[in-house]
Amino acid sequence: MNLSVKQLAIGATALIVFSFGVAFTIVKATDDDTTIVADMTETQRAAACIVWNNGSQAAALAETKQLFTQGADVTVFLETGITDPLRSSVETFIKGLAGTATLRYESKQDAYELFLKIFEGQTEVIEQTSPEALPESFRVTLRSGGSYDAFRDAVEGLNGVEQVRNERNFVAAPREISIRLDRIRAQGFYLDEAGKRVNEPPGCTS
Repeated sequence: MNLSVKQLAIGATALIVFSFGVAFTIVKATDDDTTIVADMTETQRAAACIVWNNGSQAAALAETKQLFTQGADVTVFLETGITDPLRSSVETFIKGLAGTATLRYESKQDAYELFLKIFEGQTEVIEQTSPEALPESFRVTLRSGGSYDAFRDAVEGLNGVEQVRNERNFVAAPREISIRLDRIRAQGFYLDEAGKRVNEPPGCTS
């Protein structure tokens, strides 16, 4: 079929108009999509920041608890001036209890080094405390299902034992958590429960 010059011109014009319309639609769609993508990116960023803030707070709490309790269920503080034979006797007794899983001795020097970590930056407190002022202790973990009450009742009255403390009930002071949270935010990362480093997402305001 032969088309006239007029028909060809009309067809060409229609094609141009159609093409322009498609191009306009594509551009508009692209602009809209860009906005949507930007919105999604912002939403994702905000969500990532919430996850980061929650994770950093949990890490600060876990770090504070670990510092104070050393991962133990119970701390058995020993009397000042306890003799080596008496300390050994207390250790043997605790190890022999059915509820004891592990036991670790913490000397005065160990306690002081821990004290320095806990009160890092608090010069006045540190200057007023010496290793001799801190008690020796045993850090004890209980077997699964082990009763703290039963352990306390067996150990509390022993000669050489000053105090038995339930670390399962440990509650960190907000100030102590805040100190570690500030450090985490300053360094820009924390370690999760698996020990994996989690970096702060860009654009977050802690």
